[in-house]
Amino acid sequence: MKYIILYGSESELIKKLYRPGDGLVLVRVYGSNPPPTNNGCINIDGRSDSLVADILNVVSEAKKGDQIIFIGAAFLSDNALLVSLKAEEVDLLLALNVISYVRLVSSLLPIMVRIRSGNFIYLSSFRANNPTKGAIIYSASKAFGETFFIGVAREYGRFGVTCNALRMGYFDGRILSSLGGDEAIDKVKRRSAIRRLGSADDLRKAILFCIDSPYATGGILEINGALDFE
Repeated sequence: MKYIILYGSESELIKKLYRPGDGLVLVRVYGSNPPPTNNGCINIDGRSDSLVADILNVVSEAKKGDQIIFIGAAFLSDNALLVSLKAEEVDLLLALNVISYVRLVSSLLPIMVRIRSGNFIYLSSFRANNPTKGAIIYSASKAFGETFFIGVAREYGRFGVTCNALRMGYFDGRILSSLGGDEAIDKVKRRSAIRRLGSADDLRKAILFCIDSPYATGGILEINGALDFE
């Protein structure tokens, strides 16, 4: 059995990565927009106090030979200068971008250790090492996530657990609304060496590489089209 946990699964880039069926259980943890319920997926409200328990209830019967794959795509982004953010906004950013990952990973690890199999794929951002004004908490939280998952890889690799971060550039459909109109998007495309935005297929291939390559663990894979940051 293969258990896929899509944390923040309403991203247009990953929602079609897997389809539930024989031998595959797909768990989608959503935020404010519940996904369709008629496609065989298990949908869990990410805002629920029982989030961890609900996920563990699904994967608790996993046994040796099974696979648990966690794809972390949940995040909030700050779009204002730090001094403009209210205390509750800062708390919410840290709760989702940092604390929730620590809670979920530490809860899933005992099961992964027991079955000697687990994959964590963390969707990071180029802002993790290129912070910009108006997004410093988001940037810092992505840097935290990268370091956190590298640490997990080093602690639990001997139990068959792999972890990788995908440091993403500008992708079609991902936070593009913050860029402005077509002119701003075209400018971003020109900053890429391949003169285009990333696609869902680009991300899918990177995720599958991390899953299918057990020696590729504890690393950060840049998928940004050789973006020029100058």
